[in-house]
Amino acid sequence: MAGAPGGCSSPSSSRARPGIRAPHMPLAGDDSLWARSGMMRAMRRLPFLTAAALTALLSLTSVASAQEARELFLQGQAAYETGDYDTAVQNWERAYELDPRPLLQYNLAQAYERLGLLDQAVAAYRVYIENTPGDDQRAQNARARIASLEQRVGNTSIRLTGGVEGAAILVDGEDRGRLPHPDPLRVDPGSHRVVVRAEGYEDFVSVVAV
Repeated sequence: MAGAPGGCSSPSSSRARPGIRAPHMPLAGDDSLWARSGMMRAMRRLPFLTAAALTALLSLTSVASAQEARELFLQGQAAYETGDYDTAVQNWERAYELDPRPLLQYNLAQAYERLGLLDQAVAAYRVYIENTPGDDQRAQNARARIASLEQRVGNTSIRLTGGVEGAAILVDGEDRGRLPHPDPLRVDPGSHRVVVRAEGYEDFVSVVAV
């Protein structure tokens, strides 16, 4: 059997420190309901009634989504406060799909930090800043966290050397290109499973801590 198709190394980096704990604010209900039109002429009454029924249905859907989003937000808050950051992320991501309020991205960024998902934390902080008017304390905190995280993320990477040309590179199951790969593979701090795979060769598998 042929040998493994590649190898890897990683520079050392410091462990991720906990992020800034965000104040939690419950979501408000969505009060912007669809407006109904005024009285219409008798000859247009049937279309008006049809449109009104559709408007009412859409309004009920909007209110239900906002209520579900609020419940998910509170469940995520409870999970975050007990240290269950995975559950917090799941609930807040779903809440944001239902009711995209910027505050959810601010809280998601903190949960991502706690999980060591620094790239995702930076992206969430940016979404919060871009969708928040003015320059409140949270926006200032978000900018400071972005600067700190970008510096740390830039120092955590995996470099592959040698190997079979054309071999596929997988990091934690994600396709990251093929050999040769002269540029370092940027990753979040923590342990990562690296697989280099080429036809006719045994897989090279390594768990790398950065």
